[in-house]
Amino acid sequence: MLVDVISYLVCPHCGAGLSTTGFADVDSLDADFSQSEKSADTIASAVEHKQAEIHKHSEKLTVSTSSSSISSQSGSKAARHDKSPIVNISSLRCANGHVFDIAHQGYVTLGTGKKLAHPGDNSDMIIARENFLKAGHFSELRTVIANVATSVLGDDEKNATNNRQLTESTEQQTKPTNKLQTDYAQQGKTLIVDAGAGTGYYLAGVLDTLQSKAKSTTTIPATKYASISSCKENASAVGLALDSSRFALRRAAFAHPRMGAVGCDIWGRLPVADACADLILNIFAPRNGEEFARILAPNGCLITVTPTSRHQQELVMPLDLISVDPHKEERLAKELLPHFTILRSTIYEQQLELNSADVTTLVAMGPSSRHSKSRELHKQVARMGEKIAVTISVKVTVRAVRPVTETCDNGGRFDLSRIHLMNYWRR
Repeated sequence: MLVDVISYLVCPHCGAGLSTTGFADVDSLDADFSQSEKSADTIASAVEHKQAEIHKHSEKLTVSTSSSSISSQSGSKAARHDKSPIVNISSLRCANGHVFDIAHQGYVTLGTGKKLAHPGDNSDMIIARENFLKAGHFSELRTVIANVATSVLGDDEKNATNNRQLTESTEQQTKPTNKLQTDYAQQGKTLIVDAGAGTGYYLAGVLDTLQSKAKSTTTIPATKYASISSCKENASAVGLALDSSRFALRRAAFAHPRMGAVGCDIWGRLPVADACADLILNIFAPRNGEEFARILAPNGCLITVTPTSRHQQELVMPLDLISVDPHKEERLAKELLPHFTILRSTIYEQQLELNSADVTTLVAMGPSSRHSKSRELHKQVARMGEKIAVTISVKVTVRAVRPVTETCDNGGRFDLSRIHLMNYWRR
């Protein structure tokens, strides 16, 4: 939940760390009770209690009424003075006075107030995606991604190579500089950021897999070049779901008990602290290479999942869907090559057998739904028959931050890319 990831968040205006603010029930707490006097346990308990109430309330909402009623609630983010025996966390605040209200649905939007050029998926797309994923059609892909993520977090060979490349001075540069942020290496937690997380489906799968592996693994062999990630593998991981769609965030906020959902512009400055993420997931989502490199820990990795030209090829022509850009790989390389180097990649393919309703839902959750009319789509799908074979074909790539080093006059070496990125907020 949100309280698990607050220490990793920063203000989108100034880059300062964020802390919780709230109001107290006057019947149970003194009005002068200072926020600074509240213990971390009290804050955590408050958020758990509040989100449990929200979750219970959200289950009573029907799909037909939730879109309109919830939309109006999220627009006015005023604190709600409901009678509760404990402190209610209503917003996040930075040291410079910027305040961000926590939405009734359990997520927080960390934006600068500017209208997003890409507001993300709409309500119909998210409902379709939720229904399709709940049916289990992408469960195999979810497992593949989770296994790759688990493998990456325990990849000592890669971590040893990266550690040799990073000098002592560079390691000092990559430590979080914000005093309000915790020492992530000492928190004992693995932070996984999903950029463009949608409903949090894949991130939840990674968190579950890591938890299962932690229960079955008792010790991790210590090595000279052991990484932060591998040392923390047995500890509980936390997930940070980033997305620009408020409809997706409402679901991501409750997708997993150790996942927090934050609204932001994936193309802009991410409201995440420097060098704090052990792993970034980027699944069917836009990429921001410079920002990904900034928020990754020294031994962190980026996992991208992108469709190949064979992805849903049986549907493209009959349903006039948007096809995969033949130059997509070229564009991807151009976006990420300055900041990342490829460690490994693999093609995953699966053959699905879907009925006409499933195909309609699959199309409705993707970008093609923006230009498809519902009636015409149903007619086109009906002409394809009751059972339709659909190919799922994606490329799963693991990347590490590319070291860009220079030598100064006295022979010392420093990492240009990381020094540049660590000063990104100071521009």
